[in-house]
Amino acid sequence: PKQHGPEGNLWLNDEVMNSYIQLLMKVPHTLASNIHFHSQWTSVLLYRAFLLGNEELLEAARRVAQFSTNRNMMTNSFLSVMVVNLYSDHWYILLIYPQMKKIDCINSLATSQRSVNMLCHLLHGYFYAHTFSDSEFVWVPAEWKFCVIKPQRVPQQENGYDCGVFALRCLEYIVAGHELDYHQATIRSYRFKILYALRLQKIPWLSAHGNPLTELEMVESLIQN
Repeated sequence: PKQHGPEGNLWLNDEVMNSYIQLLMKVPHTLASNIHFHSQWTSVLLYRAFLLGNEELLEAARRVAQFSTNRNMMTNSFLSVMVVNLYSDHWYILLIYPQMKKIDCINSLATSQRSVNMLCHLLHGYFYAHTFSDSEFVWVPAEWKFCVIKPQRVPQQENGYDCGVFALRCLEYIVAGHELDYHQATIRSYRFKILYALRLQKIPWLSAHGNPLTELEMVESLIQN
């Protein structure tokens, strides 16, 4: 899916999402070391397989679980994060707490019951598949709870094209251990920060000695480099 900015320019796409998530995974001295990040393709692969039938879904789930960067993530991780895009038009976040057997859905737009039902179905197959790669994990669906966090507690976008930026912003706050207190007015500046971090191949404001940068300073640095 492509993210259209206010001027209509296409620049925030799947590759940008993946590249920024990779940078978040490398952030030092933060909660990132205790977080397992699923590939941003996971939900897409599971959904496409589901469209072909339940057997294909289970087979795809086994493949994804088998090639996971952390096969024991369901028993070893405090928090497992999945970036979701089921229908190729909207990004949002799932926070999976294996030890508490809880899944929180953080969405910058309202989450339909259709999406909730689909997610629960896909996750059922995916978690079941992890029982084959993680001998210590036991999947009992009735013991798990899926919670859609109320919009009053989650920063909401005010347009139809900033969902990807909101998703990355949410991940960054989670990695940094901050409350989700960003808002729509800061998103334009955050687009510059994403570009700046990708150019540097690191996220300096999340490092131990990171300093806040103004939009002008980021633009000047990009021009110089």
